[in-house]
Amino acid sequence: MCSIPGLPSMGSNVPVLITRLNLNPACVLVEFWGNFDQDRKFAYQQLKKEIQYPREGFCESDGNPGDLCLVRVYETWYRARIVSRDTDEYSVFLIDEGRTLRATVNTLAWGKSDFFYLPPEVEFCVLANVLPLSPENKWSAMALEFMKTFCGRRVNATVQDVLVPHRTFLLDIPCLSRQMFEMGFVKKLYSDRFKEFVARSLQANSGSGEPQRISSIRTKPIEIIEQMEKQQAYMYPELQTDTVETVVVTEVTSPFRIFCQLKVFSQELKKLTDQITRYYEGRVGCNFARLENLGSPCASRASDGKWYRSVLQQVMSANNVVGILQVDYGKKQFVQVENVRPLAPEFFRMPVVTYVCSLHGIADRGIGWTASQIDYLKSLLLNRTVIAKFQYQSLSEGVHYVTFYGEEAVFYRALPLRFQQLPAVAVKCSLYGIKPRLKHWDERATLFFLKLVEDRVLDLHVKEKHQDTHMVQLVDPSLDGENDVSKLLCNADFADSEKSFVDNSVTVSYIESPNDFWCQKARNAACLEVLMQDIQRFYGHSEFQPPLEAACVARHPETGIWYRALVIQKHQTPHVDVLFIDYGQTKKVAVEDLRKITPAFLKMKGQAFRCSLYNLIHPVSHSALDWSPEATLQFHEFVDTASSMNVPLKCTIFAVMYDSQKVVFNVVDLETPFQSICNLLVQKHLADRAPSKKAPLPPFRLDTYYYSTHGVKTGCEEEVSITCVKSVTQFFCHLARNSEEIEKLSNKVNSLCRQLEATKCPQTFGTVCFAKYTDGLWYRGQIKSTKPSVVVNFVDYGDTLEVDKSDLLPVPIEAGEIMSIPVQAIECGLSDMPEDVPCEVRNWFQNFADSHCFTALIVAKDPGGKLLVELYEGKTQVNALIRQKFHNEIHRNEPSAFKGYSSKNRSAQSGAIHMKESSSGLKRDFVHQVPQSRDSYAPQEGDVESKQPRSKLGFHTDGRQEPTRDFETLHNSQKQHEPQRKSNDRADVCHPCTSDKTDGVKPKSQALLNESALPVKVIKPGLEAEVFISHCNSPCSFFVQFATDEDGIYSLVEKLNADQSRCANIDPSDIREGDLVCAMFPEDNSWYRAAVRKNIGDTVNVEFVDFGNTATISVSKICHLDQSFAPFPRYSICCSVHKLNVESGDQKLAPNFKRVIEQNFEKVMCTFVEMSGTIWEVKLDINGVVLGSTCRGDATPAAELTAPGVKKTSDIKACTHYKNPDISAGQIITGYTSFIKGPQLFWCQYAATDKLQEISDALQNAGNASEKTLSEESLPVGSACIALFTEDNLWYRAKVTSRDHDSLSITFVDYGNEAKVNIGDVKALPPELSDVPPQAFDCQLEGFDLSKGFWAKEADDVFFELVHDKLLNITVEKMEISEMPHFVKLDCNGAVINKTMRSYWKSQSPETPSSLARVISPIIIHHTRSIICIYLKGNYLNRRLRNDT
Repeated sequence: MCSIPGLPSMGSNVPVLITRLNLNPACVLVEFWGNFDQDRKFAYQQLKKEIQYPREGFCESDGNPGDLCLVRVYETWYRARIVSRDTDEYSVFLIDEGRTLRATVNTLAWGKSDFFYLPPEVEFCVLANVLPLSPENKWSAMALEFMKTFCGRRVNATVQDVLVPHRTFLLDIPCLSRQMFEMGFVKKLYSDRFKEFVARSLQANSGSGEPQRISSIRTKPIEIIEQMEKQQAYMYPELQTDTVETVVVTEVTSPFRIFCQLKVFSQELKKLTDQITRYYEGRVGCNFARLENLGSPCASRASDGKWYRSVLQQVMSANNVVGILQVDYGKKQFVQVENVRPLAPEFFRMPVVTYVCSLHGIADRGIGWTASQIDYLKSLLLNRTVIAKFQYQSLSEGVHYVTFYGEEAVFYRALPLRFQQLPAVAVKCSLYGIKPRLKHWDERATLFFLKLVEDRVLDLHVKEKHQDTHMVQLVDPSLDGENDVSKLLCNADFADSEKSFVDNSVTVSYIESPNDFWCQKARNAACLEVLMQDIQRFYGHSEFQPPLEAACVARHPETGIWYRALVIQKHQTPHVDVLFIDYGQTKKVAVEDLRKITPAFLKMKGQAFRCSLYNLIHPVSHSALDWSPEATLQFHEFVDTASSMNVPLKCTIFAVMYDSQKVVFNVVDLETPFQSICNLLVQKHLADRAPSKKAPLPPFRLDTYYYSTHGVKTGCEEEVSITCVKSVTQFFCHLARNSEEIEKLSNKVNSLCRQLEATKCPQTFGTVCFAKYTDGLWYRGQIKSTKPSVVVNFVDYGDTLEVDKSDLLPVPIEAGEIMSIPVQAIECGLSDMPEDVPCEVRNWFQNFADSHCFTALIVAKDPGGKLLVELYEGKTQVNALIRQKFHNEIHRNEPSAFKGYSSKNRSAQSGAIHMKESSSGLKRDFVHQVPQSRDSYAPQEGDVESKQPRSKLGFHTDGRQEPTRDFETLHNSQKQHEPQRKSNDRADVCHPCTSDKTDGVKPKSQALLNESALPVKVIKPGLEAEVFISHCNSPCSFFVQFATDEDGIYSLVEKLNADQSRCANIDPSDIREGDLVCAMFPEDNSWYRAAVRKNIGDTVNVEFVDFGNTATISVSKICHLDQSFAPFPRYSICCSVHKLNVESGDQKLAPNFKRVIEQNFEKVMCTFVEMSGTIWEVKLDINGVVLGSTCRGDATPAAELTAPGVKKTSDIKACTHYKNPDISAGQIITGYTSFIKGPQLFWCQYAATDKLQEISDALQNAGNASEKTLSEESLPVGSACIALFTEDNLWYRAKVTSRDHDSLSITFVDYGNEAKVNIGDVKALPPELSDVPPQAFDCQLEGFDLSKGFWAKEADDVFFELVHDKLLNITVEKMEISEMPHFVKLDCNGAVINKTMRSYWKSQSPETPSSLARVISPIIIHHTRSIICIYLKGNYLNRRLRNDT
């Protein structure tokens, strides 16, 4: 016995992934196949792809036992070794799966030699040192049920031995063998004896031809396992589910293993112990402690000298010691062999009433329990009497799950009534959209998840709810980079995203035939499993209750399992037919096996939906119902193979139909990654393709329209025209190749609808209808809602709108052919675009897509069937054009832009977007469009009713009419107030998109751009950036350019001036306000981008948009601006100095301001405070001189405007004070004390702390985002700022109270305590927090005049005990001026604190008046509400305060 190269050697410790078990109950060994090498995971994945292309198939005489080859199992090839051959039948062993299959010559092929270089992906293993405990030497049903849980687990193992000739690994896995031993499933053997047994067994079976498997071992080893005599066994009374009993906890091993003895039998058990002791004491017995008696009942003498009923668990012959378990007390002890005897028959009479229990609802997070935790649990439970509710029994684990309730006030007290009304504050959650890589979440995944979420403030978004479990998305806003917890688990290879296939991945639950089968959504499998477990526990021992309704719970007549069911037919005998709604099977069951369903089990919807392959394919007999047994068998095998290989089945629903009994069927196809069932049945000549566009034969009839992929494949190109735009990630297209079919469909629909109108058919509707569009024509529709109004989706075009009931017609039965024509609108989305883009991007794309035809490159398909495409208009890639044109907007809305922000910050962020709209309210499409007269657009706004979209040649999103391609249509629409269209317009939209010319109208050669076409530069309030001041009119009107845009501006100007010879002049009559043109600046005769401000005939007033200055120039100095200059944003930003009152006495500052600007032409620091209309109010820092305030509230000026050589003038100053707290004399405030010096000085906070938490969140973002600190000059005494509290490393709002060289004394205005901080730990206050008043205000007790008395020494301590952590009613008796605290009266639970403190007031003045000085103690106290922050934010400041008290 030695090692195998490349595999674990004897004695090594290795992780192993258990992939498959041998669950034959007669196999005496625990046999399984395991994967040792997860590092080669991707190599095996690549190999699986490569072997799908075999070298050549087998011929008749090919293949001998031992040859390596490939075998095909349902269109998938696997590596295999030939075990045996019988003429044309082979037995092959799948070396990467660990199983043997039968094969024929046409399913075998030779593979390339390098296909077999990698060793087998799994190795055959045996769990060391364990054998079945049962006398029959077979695994019990309970043991097998427990062993099933091994699959998919990753465990740590020690290689006990490697049997090289048999390539078998004996693995010691303590976590498995120990648990099986404790649950009474196995007996343990010494390692050398176990090796000997395995080796002899392998030799005895060496001629089997299959050395990898020892599942043929069925006999017991003659030396080790002798035939056991039948013995009496202990009797354990069964406990009903939800039984409540008083118990004594006799032993605690862990929260998962607690022994509970029914207290009612305690005295009887004591008497029984005394009887056993008297019986055995002094007697001499035979040696019972032998290996063959392992697991047998016995009597054992414990260390207290008494004899107890026991079970023999372990024999250690080396030192004559055995391990026993006292069954009546749960105690495990080691005793000498002479202290173990066979149990006399009379002591079996009393049943065992001590049960192994596990705490219900407790989990160890995958890391086990520490000794201190178990000791603490023992201190609570051991040897105590408690009330236990036995929730249910887990047969696979061998335990009862219990909930303990204290007796004699040991653990719990009755909850007061007022608290019983409050909702639970903890909710049960599960991560949405992911599943474990393995079958279950392993320990490493749980630990990783724990590190991600423990002690973190997380954004939680509830996506769905199943029973009592919330399916949630967790986001950690504090993380840089990826901050979605689910995605982090996927990135770490602990989870797979279910989004890629979950929505259409199914499990086939029942098959009647290819015409009739049932599927379940795979994503709900876990929830259904939990529901089924709950149903078994609830109804397992229930009594007959005749259900009053069709919905019930029924016991399956064959398996005995309880299912949710629906009674569908009654019989004359006491039987009914029921449909198991979660699985689809129909069975005849006895009435006595029905139960009334509990409302809690009705919350989850029925999980099975009925399906059919018919109308995609049909039987070769062409009958609707006549499927051959071979076809049904092939369908079964297809489903079973996918299930056994854990391959997901993708379900695509093409239509819904119903039969003559109104039974609904979903017309579907099922696919694996390699094959679809429809293709397979056609290939096997068991079915034929159904003719397209043909209605199904009776008894079936379509209930929905037929959906189709139209043969579109990933990677192909299609000519398309866009029919409806909802966003850049969702729009609808027609395929050019379907144009004739669309036209024919339109003609058929309108012809039929004219007949229906004439016959006045009854107005009864299902989900489908014919609906009249605003162009007066009829189209296929699907009714989305009927209340409060009828909303119809025009399925062939993608748009949805509200219609009148009079504009609806039902679809008659005779219209089967129209129903079966596939829906023509194909849902698409631009690839590489974020889901949420600003409306200006969508509007531009909508306008651009109108009157254009495109080539679409199909990049991918999402699970819902939407095509992700790259669009090309000629040689222009539309995706790239949008990204270039709207770079800032798209970048702003990409997910990465939100990293580090919670969901509430996102709305504020998007609220900072300011868009500049054109004065006309309409945007021009400037590519391949016939320009329209501006006057012709004017009357369109609002002319169409809100429910009426534009003609289907173009688009609609909000009901407004948009520019069309020809004047005739436009004028008609203006006259009639609704769009008109020829019936064949839809067939024309895919033709070359050239504009129609109308007689008498002279088209312009080129449309002018509009200023609104420029992308918007997005700026967030609080942004600090270096800027150049490009033009200055006054302090309230000047323009800045970002320093980072300098190169872009130079490059733009160079391109504009490179070649102006090709630029065409503009007819003066065509120039309108807001037009974007190229204009010459008269002072340097250079060309710049400009916007028209006023047309004065021969001259035009323009603004140079990249610099801000204006000029009046001749029309000859203006020309068309090429479209290639439109994607660049406006580079100049109009600003004013924040809080400058220019309309009053500050007007004289204007010349000095301009002079300062002109003399400081270098870069300056600019803080964007807030937007006022179209102007940004900013603060400028010019060479240390601060111009403007960073606060939005009232402020006291603090900084001067001084230019070199200029006399000082009126101040332009920064905000230095916070707003005063919003309190007034006589006001009563509910709150807590936040800082306590004594009754002469303390600070109070409002009871509601939501605002405080919002402030904290914003401060952490601002403090950590900005690296710029403030200079000493910018922080005068009284300045508002934010400061870092070094003990918890968090930022708080503060006010400077004094300065001393490099340090500042500050007061934390939301708490009241003071601190000294380094100037480097102080930053500017975020503008959005300047308007928020301090959340704490300073107080003193009213009624105590410090000029006439003083407080006793103990007063501070007494006052602290009276008010700390107490909810107070604070009455403001008198508002003090200046910096003195407010006089207040405090009321706590009806007691007036002022009166209580009167006894601690001394009327004479103290000798040391220095105690009146306003000195703040280093002890800082926060109320309980603030201390909650410890758990939410890890706030060390609060934790420290709690500890100091």
